Amino acid sequence: AEEMVRAGFEIENESIEDDEETFRPVMARFEELDALKVFSDAVRWSRCYGGAVVVLGLKDGGLLEDELNEDAIKGVEFLRVYDRWQVSRQEKYNDPQDSLYGNTRLYMISPIIGGTPYPVHESRVMIFDGEPVPDRIREQNDGWGASSLQSCYDQLKRLGMSHQWGEKLLERAQQAVHGISGLTDI
Repeated sequence: AEEMVRAGFEIENESIEDDEETFRPVMARFEELDALKVFSDAVRWSRCYGGAVVVLGLKDGGLLEDELNEDAIKGVEFLRVYDRWQVSRQEKYNDPQDSLYGNTRLYMISPIIGGTPYPVHESRVMIFDGEPVPDRIREQNDGWGASSLQSCYDQLKRLGMSHQWGEKLLERAQQAVHGISGLTDI
């Protein structure tokens, strides 16, 4: 994860890139927020746990549970990263005519250290999903993918089982001893 973000990132917005007075403070703010570490943690945790989110504390005049008003964004207050075990789906889009039908509308964030759970609108989070899984398993995972470590765990489990079966075969192996009277004389 660190290697992936070590080169930094680019902001693709012509009005900011061309205006050095705007561009420099934006990059300075991302450094203050330690954005590279936040994104690195999000990538690491999504691979390890099957998913992560970065909650974007954007100044747009709305609350975290309100839909983001992109035209009113005045700055970034914070970036918080949570692994999938700290995030649950509180509400989905229920209108079958909606293109977002079945997707999560509100997430419930449950900080482990020093905080009470709070709702966040899906437009205020960046999702870092885990490994791809079929829809049935994704639904069992509360909308999340699988951990990258799951396939390693499965292989180690199979290896352990093969050793157990090998031991059981050796325990049951018997050497037959046949005696033929007068064999030495023959």
